[in-house]
Amino acid sequence: MDNQLVKVITESKVEQPTAIFLQNSFLPFYEKLTEWTKKANALVVTDVTQTREMKMAREARLALRDIRVDADKKRKALKEDSTRYGKAVQNVYNLIENLIVPAEKHLEAQEKFVELQEAARKLKLALERETELKPYKEFVTSDVFNELGEYSDQEYSVVLENCKQALEDQIAEEAQAELNRIEAEKTKVARQEKMFELGLKWNGSEFSYKDINFHWTDLICMAKEEFESAYEGAKIRKEQLDLEDQQALARTTERKGQTPVEKPIIIWTDPYPVNQVIPLSRRYTATVVTPHPFHCFYCGSRLSEIGLGGLECADCLTVFIPSLDQDGNQCLTSQK
Repeated sequence: MDNQLVKVITESKVEQPTAIFLQNSFLPFYEKLTEWTKKANALVVTDVTQTREMKMAREARLALRDIRVDADKKRKALKEDSTRYGKAVQNVYNLIENLIVPAEKHLEAQEKFVELQEAARKLKLALERETELKPYKEFVTSDVFNELGEYSDQEYSVVLENCKQALEDQIAEEAQAELNRIEAEKTKVARQEKMFELGLKWNGSEFSYKDINFHWTDLICMAKEEFESAYEGAKIRKEQLDLEDQQALARTTERKGQTPVEKPIIIWTDPYPVNQVIPLSRRYTATVVTPHPFHCFYCGSRLSEIGLGGLECADCLTVFIPSLDQDGNQCLTSQK
């Protein structure tokens, strides 16, 4: 039995003094265990009349239990001592480490003085350059930001100048885009005026008159030369159509024995000054010389164009939409 005890302790690979200590601590338990297990193995009850053997079995069981309980108490005591030993070992090491580390760091700082000074210089330089580049941050990549302390003065100057140029280019592009937008808006308005002057009518998506058509995208997208050419062609065609209308009217009038009269062109009336309320009886009349009305038919306030022929009153916010009346004349429909 003690050979098994020695084998278990040896396989644990503890130091020799510890192995001897463990063997001496648990050997008495193994010796008692050996004695009582022999008695236990010899006891066999096969009949109800073997009361003596039953009593001896109880005595052996209680003895083995006491051995086990005492061995467990010994185990706990040794483990508690082992825990205290481990803490003591750790505390001694902590003391040594706390005394050595500050001195070690101090000596490392003396040993690497040049490297540490250079690292501090680069860090300070990187922070200064990062502050200087802040207005141009969107033009600086993360790789450049991470290496700001490593660039020479010449290399950094190139980075800074490139950022400044990029910002100037962006501002110039935005300004040019705004000029282009304003110019496009002016062009659109001017082309709309040309459509009205030509006598074309707006139907919500295009200016048209018989077979003459200008879609609203034409007013925005056509190049100058292309639009002028299309406009001149439409102008000639409109004159032809007007002439055909006059000739048709003349033939009709001649057949009826009447004198030819020129068909009146209906355009917008604006006889009222600003802020003068238009009488109810005149709010929907129209026939004076303006491409479109200047004042609201409800309150008399100034009208402003809102795109593609639509007009809006600045005061009562009434919107007037271009449309055609039952006679085919251009008119405005109130959205009040």
